[in-house]
Amino acid sequence: MDTEEHTSQHEEMVHYCATHRDVETGLACSRCGKYICPRCMVQTSVGARCRECTRGQGSHIYDVKPTQLALAIVVAAVMAVGLGTAWGRLFVEIQRIPFLPWLVAIGVGYIIGEGVSMVSNRRRATILAWVAGTAVVAAFIITGFVYLEGSGVRFLLRVPFGILTLGIAVYVAVNRVR
Repeated sequence: MDTEEHTSQHEEMVHYCATHRDVETGLACSRCGKYICPRCMVQTSVGARCRECTRGQGSHIYDVKPTQLALAIVVAAVMAVGLGTAWGRLFVEIQRIPFLPWLVAIGVGYIIGEGVSMVSNRRRATILAWVAGTAVVAAFIITGFVYLEGSGVRFLLRVPFGILTLGIAVYVAVNRVR
């Protein structure tokens, strides 16, 4: 196959976004078939669509019903208490192994974020990010109260990278629902 023939076949397969005429794309609206780029795309339950085909329809993934929010708050609170208590009781053993406290904190963040995501039917919303992040902070505080009977929170914040570890754990939890 010579290069001219290959080039002409390539040109036939190249499509450009209907809105951004300089952006090559292979993505088409699942409703009208118009070519769209990732910036123009709106993800729906039936596939990618252009903005015109989704006008008036919000993406359901961002709609959190009050019952889902209430359930997410309850689950986050239960997980914060359970994981915070277990974390506090095992803190002395965990602390003996290098880097394990950081991994446990990140794991707590992941578990709480995943739990909130699951009970909200994989919804993604700022309010769910707040719920997950707050639950991680609560687990951290509960860990401090269980470990050293209340004075542990000050100790955990003075430990090198204590706040950084908490921040990473919150970040992981928030990213599961945002």
